[in-house]
Amino acid sequence: MRTRTIAAALLLAAALIGCSSSSDDKPAAKPTPTTDATADSTVEDVKLETEWAPKLAAAQGDATADCMTPSSTACSDAVDRIMTVVDGLDTAIEQSGKRYAQTTAQIVQMQDAEQVYINEGCAGDPAADDPNSPCTKVVAITVGASTLQMTLATDDLA
Repeated sequence: MRTRTIAAALLLAAALIGCSSSSDDKPAAKPTPTTDATADSTVEDVKLETEWAPKLAAAQGDATADCMTPSSTACSDAVDRIMTVVDGLDTAIEQSGKRYAQTTAQIVQMQDAEQVYINEGCAGDPAADDPNSPCTKVVAITVGASTLQMTLATDDLA
């Protein structure tokens, strides 16, 4: 968790440096060719993170609380909302041609949890609320939406 926090702080610092260096005084002595390539890559990647992090946050809403009862309609709706955004992000990553290793791994975990939720018939099944039910894996989706925002920011730094 601390690594993700540091990575997020580095992303913010890189974004701020990129914004302040975007004027004509960019050829200052500090940037090296490697730094310039990273800054150019980050600027492009930040666009992806900037677009998708707010969508993930909006889709998540009260999903964690809603899915305390996996059988509920509110949980089913939250799963649908989140996974619609996740599927869109997955497509955007593929179209970008960039490698988002951690983000892609998180997406796979969330898609696996969605399949369990669907295949087990969790929506509307009171047995889904049993703590030993496989339906409790829905937490990989609800918490995964927050985690995904962090991994996306981290991958933007890579």
